[in-house]
Amino acid sequence: MTTKVIKTISTKTTVTMYQSCDSCLARAKFKATFSFGELDFCLHHFKEHESALIITAEAISPIGGHDED
Repeated sequence: MTTKVIKTISTKTTVTMYQSCDSCLARAKFKATFSFGELDFCLHHFKEHESALIITAEAISPIGGHDED
């Protein structure tokens, strides 16, 4: 008779969901609302397009409530 030993490995995975930038995969920091919908921006892309967003967006709001990056 053959005995098989099966080793069980348990891993714990923490999944943190976040909204990503619509231009890249970085965490979105700002949401711009337009008449046609919403776009989410990371800090880099928000700063790159900030002057145009201020003129064209109906509203701009921070996402997350605090700066951690």
